[in-house]
Amino acid sequence: MQFQSPVFCRWVLCGSFGRLFVAGEARPLLPGSCVAGVSPSTLGGCTSLADHAVIQVSADKKLDMSLKKAYAGTHLTLQAGIYGTYVAQCLLSDRKALNSALDGSSDCSGLMSLIERQVEFLSDIFFDVVRTSSPAEGACVSTRRNLVLWDWKTGAAQRASALRLPFQGNVLFGAELEEKLHKHFKERKHSSFWSPLGD
Repeated sequence: MQFQSPVFCRWVLCGSFGRLFVAGEARPLLPGSCVAGVSPSTLGGCTSLADHAVIQVSADKKLDMSLKKAYAGTHLTLQAGIYGTYVAQCLLSDRKALNSALDGSSDCSGLMSLIERQVEFLSDIFFDVVRTSSPAEGACVSTRRNLVLWDWKTGAAQRASALRLPFQGNVLFGAELEEKLHKHFKERKHSSFWSPLGD
């Protein structure tokens, strides 16, 4: 029996910039299965284990780069959205929040500090709660969503438990993420912390 290694890669993005770790797991290459998104029918004359390994690495690199770019773009969009939303909320509807953020100073250093803290906090939540489904969905590029985002502040037991939980939904960023953000803000909100999602 031939084996392919790795069948899947696991991404771990930590903090605002992200560090990438790839972990592989060897599993049997069953008839009709995909090699990191490459159908056996496209393997042509490649029958040796070495040939399969070359195709595997090439496909994994392309997939990893695509995922990295997608999540980096999403993170930047999230940051820009929070900056814009917070500033608009302060300037247009809540003068008291603006005055409090400025701390009575003549410049905007207090406001920017509060915005930066908000973005950092939300980014931590973002990378902590978004996770994909289990590898059981398959090894093809179109269905392989075993990307795991976590926060270093969580304990080892919590991380191990989180890795076993399937992502609920057909998209990575949707209603589930919004629901989790609401929950986090409710649990950790205090008087000087403004939530863009409201109460």
